[in-house]
Amino acid sequence: MKVLFVIPDLASESGGPVSALKGMAAELARHGVDVRILSTDFGISETPKIEGCEVEVFPCRFKLWRWSPSLGRALARYVKKADLVHIDTLWLYPTLAASRAAYRSKVPYIVRPCGMLDAWSLGQSSLRKRLYSFLIERTSLNRASALWFTTDEERQRSQKFGYRCEEKVLPLGIDSRSFENGTGRESLLQAYDQAKGRKAALFLGRLHPKKRPDLLIRAFTNLDSDICLVFAGDGPTDYVAQLKLEVDELGLSDRVIFTGHLSSEDVASVFFESHVFILPSRSENFGRAAIEAMACGLPVIVSNEVNLSRLIREAGAGIVLDMSEERLSDAMNELLSDEEKRSQMGRRGRELVHRNYTWSVIASDVIEFYSAVHEKRFATKYFEG
Repeated sequence: MKVLFVIPDLASESGGPVSALKGMAAELARHGVDVRILSTDFGISETPKIEGCEVEVFPCRFKLWRWSPSLGRALARYVKKADLVHIDTLWLYPTLAASRAAYRSKVPYIVRPCGMLDAWSLGQSSLRKRLYSFLIERTSLNRASALWFTTDEERQRSQKFGYRCEEKVLPLGIDSRSFENGTGRESLLQAYDQAKGRKAALFLGRLHPKKRPDLLIRAFTNLDSDICLVFAGDGPTDYVAQLKLEVDELGLSDRVIFTGHLSSEDVASVFFESHVFILPSRSENFGRAAIEAMACGLPVIVSNEVNLSRLIREAGAGIVLDMSEERLSDAMNELLSDEEKRSQMGRRGRELVHRNYTWSVIASDVIEFYSAVHEKRFATKYFEG
């Protein structure tokens, strides 16, 4: 089977959708799928290499919309050679260009919205999105063979948008080989004076208001001095500066670390060096970083707005909260003061991930889904509005 992936960009700073695509595409290629990936050059200096996959990037002429005329022309050529087109995310030019090219060539396509249809996301720039939806995006979704949601919670929260196409719920995975053990990796945090002799509470991901790192900073003021807080990731320059200023004003500079963007090897290192992982997001369609943390045996503390939260609670792999400063402080204190509880939750989380959330486990279900779409077992619906 020939699958054409289209994603607005492949910049590591774009977070979960990019990481998920890279891991999934490589695993599908190992299963014999002919994978080609088209994207723009937004946020990258060279074309990423993805094992077993053909990757092409095209100049991005208008960053906000990821507009790339040369990508549009390439899509007109490559779509005709594909059995299926897989499109990631919404509201950007590559999504529009790929869906239109597939429709015109009568090639089935699926869309993974990546959380872009939940209430929080639709509420950002809401007037612009309503207009864009009326003119463009609703038609693109209605013409799709199916929408791919990563949890049933994401599917339910997206239905209010009112799309008219089939639905499929499949989780995302990770490459578990990157998180098998911590041998030789316990060095990254020890380069920081703030971490020496302290337990580490870890936030890993894009520093963005949606993920509420500011709430985490305020909650951290109530923790003992033998604990440090690690922010692993980057974000908008002004917002990161605002967070650092808040840390200074609260007198926490000697216990808070900002690592900036990390390589995949350093991500594994910081997981194995930490004692608890925290994701206090207002909205999270999946929560890939939490999966990676659990794969490393870390107990997790997540908001009940993280769509994986129900499964984390049921597995006993962490603490799920309706987030507030006080509740978050209490949860961190509870886990960081109880080594046995951390160990038990960490073991359950690792078992949950290896049972359900590795690409080697999920790949066969993805291929079956693609085959069903290609063979018209998922009906392609051509609506005009």
